[in-house]
Amino acid sequence: MTITADTMFKLRKVYRLSQAEIGAMCGVSDAFINQIERGKRSLSDRIRRGLIREFELTPEKLTRVLAIYEETTMKTKGAS
Repeated sequence: MTITADTMFKLRKVYRLSQAEIGAMCGVSDAFINQIERGKRSLSDRIRRGLIREFELTPEKLTRVLAIYEETTMKTKGAS
């Protein structure tokens, strides 16, 4: 199961969490989460493990959550 910064962002959006809330779940600040989402910092294994633990992620659940994100996110005109 691969968890990237983009995956973390999508999890946060599907669960309607703020950067502060997901940061608290993983033991980091909202500023740190913001830096990860903007590509300024890398997603550490510790944060990945925290996401897996807090969201009780399995490969199947992650696939479902990402599908929900894709189904519920409006695509902007001209976006690929």
